[in-house]
Amino acid sequence: MCALAIAACAFDASAAQVRGMVVDPSGKGIAGAQVAVVGALGVITRQDTNDRGEFDLYISPLYENLQVRAAAP
Repeated sequence: MCALAIAACAFDASAAQVRGMVVDPSGKGIAGAQVAVVGALGVITRQDTNDRGEFDLYISPLYENLQVRAAAP
């Protein structure tokens, strides 16, 4: 069983930026985790985390009701 958390996820509506860190239960960053921003019609954008578990995504501010999802490698 794998537990994931997205820590320190910041949303900036004016810049349409979503950034944060995917961590394991001990708080260590997960490198290579897949992070996706999902809307009503499916995946809008996705990115793999860097070697520290961090991600930084840019999204059009026109989207509403979005979810951020993460999956471990």
